[in-house]
Amino acid sequence: MSKPLLIAALGVLALGTSACDVKKTEDGEMPDVKVEGGKLPEYKVDAPEVNVKTEKKTVEVPTVEVTPADADKKD
Repeated sequence: MSKPLLIAALGVLALGTSACDVKKTEDGEMPDVKVEGGKLPEYKVDAPEVNVKTEKKTVEVPTVEVTPADADKKD
């Protein structure tokens, strides 16, 4: 996977996960000192659907000529 595509995919993933709607449905409780287990809180998460696709495009890039400042000066 190319680096720009990976960066774009991570950006889309970050936006997608930040748009989640998380609601706490039940409180949790700490376990007693006994060796009996406790109870974790329950959450309901409604995540948005994300469709990611790729496509090939041809992009024209202009030709740039660079002339160093020292090349213009002649001794």
